[in-house]
Amino acid sequence: MASAPNLRRARLFVRQRNRVGLTRAWNSLPRIIRMTIAAIGAYWIADSLLGHTQPIFAATSALVASGFGTATTMRKVLEVAVGCTLGVAMGDFLMHWWGQGLWQAAAVMSLSLLVARYLNSGPIFSTQLGMQSALVVLLPISVDGPLPAPWMRWWGSAWRSC
Repeated sequence: MASAPNLRRARLFVRQRNRVGLTRAWNSLPRIIRMTIAAIGAYWIADSLLGHTQPIFAATSALVASGFGTATTMRKVLEVAVGCTLGVAMGDFLMHWWGQGLWQAAAVMSLSLLVARYLNSGPIFSTQLGMQSALVVLLPISVDGPLPAPWMRWWGSAWRSC
């Protein structure tokens, strides 16, 4: 059975953790609202106005670009947008030749990360390029089906979803 001092320490820890967590969440509320509006707005624009089916890349990119970092800069936004666009392009192009599956996703992600690190030193750029290229290979092809050439699907999805 737990001793009284240990139980008191545990309760104090839980109270302090709860207070810090509630304060952090409350102070983050304005940014949480902006992030939600950006992500859902990007999804809605890509879906309703541009006609893209299930534009998950749009919501992901908007969320990452407007995230909890200390400063949302133009460089960060561009790293997300260009990284996402190139990631979708690489994933789509390589999936056209290699197909879909786990080894294909691993190969696509590795190659994408190598290209990303060659092109740019930004961690967000590299993460976006690698993640989006692997998602293209791992996610099921949309009900619209792939377009005949990989660059055609990329062209449409890149401009509609990033």
